[in-house]
Amino acid sequence: MKAYIKKTLTLFAVIIALFCSACTVNFNNLDTDQTKIINGVAEKGVLTANVTIFAYSITGRTIAQGSGVIYKGNGLSYYALTNNHVVYEGFSYSVMDAYGEIWNAKLEGYDASYDLAVVSFRPQTEKEYYVPKINETDPSVGDVVISIGNPQGVMNAITFGTVSKYLAIEALDKDSMLDDEGSNVEFEVIKHNAPIDSGSSGGALLDQNYNICGINFASGRGENSQFISGYAVQPTKILEFLTAKGLI
Repeated sequence: MKAYIKKTLTLFAVIIALFCSACTVNFNNLDTDQTKIINGVAEKGVLTANVTIFAYSITGRTIAQGSGVIYKGNGLSYYALTNNHVVYEGFSYSVMDAYGEIWNAKLEGYDASYDLAVVSFRPQTEKEYYVPKINETDPSVGDVVISIGNPQGVMNAITFGTVSKYLAIEALDKDSMLDDEGSNVEFEVIKHNAPIDSGSSGGALLDQNYNICGINFASGRGENSQFISGYAVQPTKILEFLTAKGLI
């Protein structure tokens, strides 16, 4: 991989932290389309679908932390997608919602061949959570995508980018920041340039209608650890996984 990002390939290369408690934020350097998307995120409460996943050892020590996105809920129980490599070594789990509240979680299903997993939680709160739809078709090359997650402990971060291509996972080189344990993906995946970082694993890739069009699971880094590209499992594979596990 090249050790830089061409500016012409990115829509927005700076992580913006959006906290649910802040409904009005002054965003600089956004174009008209990006401003419209950000306004929609605030109006619809999209970031309330974003969660942080914690995995603990049998002694209660935190052994992994990643992102996740709620995809199903009935007002009592909510189900969140994340990566298998975030949860695979865990003995117990918890979810921190976008409001900063932490809830016990249950691992409902997982599969290393998709690097996907689902956890459920029952929040003891009257707060509402946005539940995005999972697209039934995969995004096209050139489509605008929005990445949400919790990179480096920054809650509710959002970045913009586009789908660059689809590529076979074996084409990823050693610069890809992928935990090989717990991830045995062999199919072609989405390559995009919406910046993500450590802690973004399991976070959502959304389209401009705020539907789930991917789940981030890896990133590529250059010689100085600068972001080059992100990689996500496409929605048709997400639905395939959820259907096989009876979690649709």
